[in-house]
Amino acid sequence: MTLAIDPAVRAITVEEVVPHAPEIVWKVLTTSELMQRWLMPNSFAPGLGARFTIADRPIGKWDGTVNCEITAWDPPHELAYTWVGGSPENVGEGAPLDTLVTWTLTPVSGGTRLRMVHNGFRSPMNDKRREAMTRGWTIIVPRIGKIAEQA
Repeated sequence: MTLAIDPAVRAITVEEVVPHAPEIVWKVLTTSELMQRWLMPNSFAPGLGARFTIADRPIGKWDGTVNCEITAWDPPHELAYTWVGGSPENVGEGAPLDTLVTWTLTPVSGGTRLRMVHNGFRSPMNDKRREAMTRGWTIIVPRIGKIAEQA
């Protein structure tokens, strides 16, 4: 078997240990009201195949709507959803984006290892968006642990 890796497709990975049980972290990841506190306004609906939107900031011809569909649902271990947005009329940050966000929760001593991989950024079209989202995810992921303290 040969594995082909496309160097033009890139990912963002953020990982940290949060001092809470996977079930608590899962709740923060999968409850619309809590998700709004660490990410953005959304219409999150739980379950494999569920579709929802996230309200990002508009950029150029793109209205800021991120369309998502849950592709993996294994409570409290793995959650994955598509992240699709942008406009073909935009170049740079608001260019078309068709990616996948995967959350993996692993119990560890003292809490949960939370790993987020946002994959599918096409270079060079999504380079500016990937750069901006890398900064964003490094701020957003730590918020999940803080919200879990109150969940």
